[in-house]
Amino acid sequence: MGVHAVILWTVLMSLLSLVPVFGAALVWGPVAIDFLANGVIWKGIALMVYGVMVIGLIENITRPWLVGQATRIPHYVVLISTIDGTATFGIQGFIMGPVIAAMFIAVWTTFLAKAKSFGMLMQVSAALCIAEFYVVGMMGARSA
Repeated sequence: MGVHAVILWTVLMSLLSLVPVFGAALVWGPVAIDFLANGVIWKGIALMVYGVMVIGLIENITRPWLVGQATRIPHYVVLISTIDGTATFGIQGFIMGPVIAAMFIAVWTTFLAKAKSFGMLMQVSAALCIAEFYVVGMMGARSA
């Protein structure tokens, strides 16, 4: 494999590993199948066992527990905000995207808790203001 193919494969694996639940299996699964198809049986079996027992345990049990306990953000929001944050802010957006999403969810939750006594019109107008604030903030960050 050439250098460009290795770089492309590394980038592809990095992106696929961000997919919740089965993303890591999309990375190590084809490699294990390739090992088995090319006659390197023990490496293929060892990678499958390691992938299921170690990587799967970390990916599907430990990470949701750590992320879910700290932020209470759904996994798809973490994925989308990570991708959008990286596209908007560059490499520091890997952290800033989920932070902005967490702040948006905190403001939204606080608003819903406080707005129960108000009418539906107030909720809709405030929701539109918050959504506009988020979109304008992200677009302003892209142009800067």
